[in-house]
Amino acid sequence: MAYDVDEGSFGTVFQYNYSHDNAGGFFLVCSADGTLGDAVIRFNISQNDHFRGIETCRGSFSGVRFLHNTIYVGDGVGQTVVNENTTSRHEIAFDDNIVVKEGAGTAAFTLRSGGVTASHNVLYGIGATPSNPGGTTADPLLTRPGAATGYGDAGAAYALRAGSPALGAGAPLADAGTRDFAGNPVVPGAAPNIGAWNGSSSDR
Repeated sequence: MAYDVDEGSFGTVFQYNYSHDNAGGFFLVCSADGTLGDAVIRFNISQNDHFRGIETCRGSFSGVRFLHNTIYVGDGVGQTVVNENTTSRHEIAFDDNIVVKEGAGTAAFTLRSGGVTASHNVLYGIGATPSNPGGTTADPLLTRPGAATGYGDAGAAYALRAGSPALGAGAPLADAGTRDFAGNPVVPGAAPNIGAWNGSSSDR
């Protein structure tokens, strides 16, 4: 997997990362026999990471916020977007994210602990989804999904086209920070875009 908030970590922030084609997935949050907490994972882009979007371990944890990320799962790739592999309580706030599944393969959530909450997400092409108040299952109209070649063009590839249901549809979040993946400002208290792009719409 690309990234990990591990046992004994507190106050961790992962932001502005581009991850792609990892066999194990995008993100691990693992307390095992210890503890972790107060983690923010925001404004990251995942393209064609396999197996798992977010994976948990056997231990419990709280205070993990997964905010304003864009996850793209393309043709022939399968992913469990959030995979709780035990019933240990995992308190994850999954808010203002875009998850897109296209082509062959499946993407779904496997939730077991009752600790994962979700709101204001765009979950397009996803099989099993959690309750998602303020969210939608409509196409977010990403500019060039699946076409990023590296960090330098990932922001433009996952910009939002005109008419996207993600434009201005997010919830203002205290932990969102001050800029998006591409450096566009995030204004405190203003309704942001959903996903990793907070700029204006971009045409193909």
